[in-house]
Amino acid sequence: MHHRRRGTVSDEFEVLQVAHQIGADLEGLWNKRPRVLDVYDKPEELYNTLQPAVADEVCRTFRQYIANFLAIFIYLHRVAFVIYPRTDRVHRAVDQIIQLATVESGSENHRLPISFTWPLFVAGLEGSLEQRGWIIQEMQRMADLPSDHSPVAQRHPNAKKILQLLEEMTKRQDASRTWADSRLVRRELFVDPFVLI
Repeated sequence: MHHRRRGTVSDEFEVLQVAHQIGADLEGLWNKRPRVLDVYDKPEELYNTLQPAVADEVCRTFRQYIANFLAIFIYLHRVAFVIYPRTDRVHRAVDQIIQLATVESGSENHRLPISFTWPLFVAGLEGSLEQRGWIIQEMQRMADLPSDHSPVAQRHPNAKKILQLLEEMTKRQDASRTWADSRLVRRELFVDPFVLI
């Protein structure tokens, strides 16, 4: 969507049509997901089939996958429907990402893996003040990890920059009561581009 021309009525109409189709495709994929993904918080349901350590790791992977999938709904809305209010789908995606991250941070590692960085970032842009507070706290914990920490809970190489970007964008969004564009804010804050995902 970022690569499309914007600004005219016909451009915006075309973006809306494409975005609606992408949204419908995403919903279709979500509704056809393998139901085993739904055990993301119940590894004990897999203990009859898998060793407990393997079942725990499988559920951890499911949480990461689901969080990143849900983040796409939020991102699509931010890019394509920027002038429209948040939908129920966006609110549910934010809630679900936080719920997945809560389960993950409550696991035996007590740390979120780096694969939660992008879902938390986009959820933080759309969440309530309370949700943003929790997300910023968790992202701060992720940014504070030493780089030589265990491989399960590595620090994202750009964790501190991503946290700074989230804080600046939410500050601007609160002040303007409209969305901030991450590409523009990123260019203002940082000289070099960096990977967020």
